[in-house]
Amino acid sequence: MLPTLMLLSTAFAESHQADNAEIHFEGSEQTLVANSLDSGWVPNNSSLQIRLQVNLSQDATISGDGTGKLAWDSNSPGELGLTAMGTSGSGFFSISGILEALISIKFDLPVLGASELDLFSQEIPLSGEGSFSPFSWNNTTDIDVLGDGSEIISYSQSLPVIGSAALSGELRPNCVSVLTESYLGMSGDRLDASTSVLNYNTYIGDSSFSKATTYYGTVNSTCEIQLIPALTVSALGFSQSLEITQVDLPPVSQDTMVGIQAGTTTFYLPSADLNTSGVDFGTLEVGDGDTTEIIIQNTGAATLTGSVSLNDASGAFEVFGGSLNVAANSSSSIVVNFEALDANQVYEADLVINTNDPAQPQLIVPLSATSSANGEEPTGNEPSGEVDGLTDDPEKKGCSTMTSTDGLFWVAGLAVLGWRRRS
Repeated sequence: MLPTLMLLSTAFAESHQADNAEIHFEGSEQTLVANSLDSGWVPNNSSLQIRLQVNLSQDATISGDGTGKLAWDSNSPGELGLTAMGTSGSGFFSISGILEALISIKFDLPVLGASELDLFSQEIPLSGEGSFSPFSWNNTTDIDVLGDGSEIISYSQSLPVIGSAALSGELRPNCVSVLTESYLGMSGDRLDASTSVLNYNTYIGDSSFSKATTYYGTVNSTCEIQLIPALTVSALGFSQSLEITQVDLPPVSQDTMVGIQAGTTTFYLPSADLNTSGVDFGTLEVGDGDTTEIIIQNTGAATLTGSVSLNDASGAFEVFGGSLNVAANSSSSIVVNFEALDANQVYEADLVINTNDPAQPQLIVPLSATSSANGEEPTGNEPSGEVDGLTDDPEKKGCSTMTSTDGLFWVAGLAVLGWRRRS
């Protein structure tokens, strides 16, 4: 039995598997045609001879059910592993055919003279069937193909003069059909016991993965046909019997490759798409924060699942929600918050999104921000420096903002000084 797909585990690997896909095949093909099989007249140089001529044809019918599985490893983006396994005992292999037999006699006897005539003609149905596990590669299924048992011949015919010929015995079609070397073909690639996994590539944006699937099997049909006759020709008190007890036809054998279309094996995939390749929160003062939404869209035909985390040494970033579950052809948002913790810092982090999108199992969104010191920056409109030899208090920037009593006296003093200069 084909082993189930096994993925090599690595330190940070995540394995994903798509839903199973059904595989069904059923078809018939002609597997053996043997016309004009002829024993010739036997025995040689005898006054009473017999001849067996046969036309033979067989058809094989093969059907079965199985499942295909698709899996991938997040350490190998874009690479898919496809396996197939048959449902145990669900394969069916049968043979049907027709054997057309003609038995003739020829004699040269003193009383009857020389003559040749056909004594027996019959169509014999051939059939056989068996079951197998449809994807059990390199296993052999044999079928004994039978007619109506051993065909009993009982035949009597009057001769042209005054006499008769009586024929009895058995006609034995000993046929065997063998089904072997079964495998699935996936768009030209062979999936069999020696390569139980087929690897394919998928690409960003793929919403499904499809492969035309064909079941192949080799049918070997072999037939050996024997006649066990008892023949007597008599007339006017004269009688002569056949001197041999068995007539053999040359054995026939044929190998036929049967190809049965199993449809297209399709797996539906998720496909992740982000609305941004990176987020810059800009410059914020210490203690201030900002929030942004990153939109992740699933453009695929299967549900997108995964996890969200931060690689952030500063602790200034925060992500809300650690898991993803986005239906096909829909979107979801990932909320990220930033808070400036220290002055004059450059902050950098990575938002890491692990998904079951085989083409891009990991998405990384760079995050960045900077911080400034507390307080407002000077605008350049207020007076500063010396005023008639007086130097402004460096602690008092922007007089219009003063509201204390000391500040009001300081402003009044400047006003008096100015009046004295004008006078």
